[in-house]
Amino acid sequence: MNLFEETKKVSALNPNTELFFRVAKMQEELGELATACLEFHHYKNRKDKSAEYIAENIYEEIADIVLVAYDLIHIVEMSEEELQVRITEKMEKWKKGIENFKEKGFPINEESVLTQTSTTPNL
Repeated sequence: MNLFEETKKVSALNPNTELFFRVAKMQEELGELATACLEFHHYKNRKDKSAEYIAENIYEEIADIVLVAYDLIHIVEMSEEELQVRITEKMEKWKKGIENFKEKGFPINEESVLTQTSTTPNL
């Protein structure tokens, strides 16, 4: 499955083409992810939800955020090639920032949060 092309087809089905609407949707999804993280860390009442349930919810919210990000990409008509160029540029900046943190002695967790525990992410 080509995620870029598949999300383009679904994005085209949405009758609301306003950029602001799509950005607001992203904000909603980010808020839902933040709520799930607060529940995971017991900063918000979990209402008897298990850690596994909350972890699954975190995964679902991340998927929603990725889909809305693709939706935004399509609404501004960014090509797959342009997206790749932008991501590559940002990734290089990201790597340099991490290296700068390491050089300054800040602790960097190099182990994936998903491999730190077998059942739930170490968020």
